[in-house]
Amino acid sequence: MKFIGATIMLFAAAHTIASSVEDEIKANLSKLLAVPIEKVSKSGFGDLYEVILTSTNIAYTDKSASFLIVGGAVLDTATKQNLTEMRIAELSRFDWRNLPLQDAIKTVKGNGAHG
Repeated sequence: MKFIGATIMLFAAAHTIASSVEDEIKANLSKLLAVPIEKVSKSGFGDLYEVILTSTNIAYTDKSASFLIVGGAVLDTATKQNLTEMRIAELSRFDWRNLPLQDAIKTVKGNGAHG
């Protein structure tokens, strides 16, 4: 019987800790976002928390709310930068010096002489 009582108290304590983490996430994100946060709850995958902004907008964050995943973009909550956009720009960068100019098509007007 003592085991059952201890188990119940353990689950109650775990629920209180989880609620305080969710409340802390909600408080931290409320300072950063212009939209109201309806609910924060532990997601069913990984260590992510689900942040319900509206009935059609859901975001995900970690325990410390250091980033926010919204619509496929990862946002840094400290710097307010779109990390996904920055990474795509980095991957899309092209070094023009690597173009094989010897294979370029050249258009010449007249005989090509300058004058």
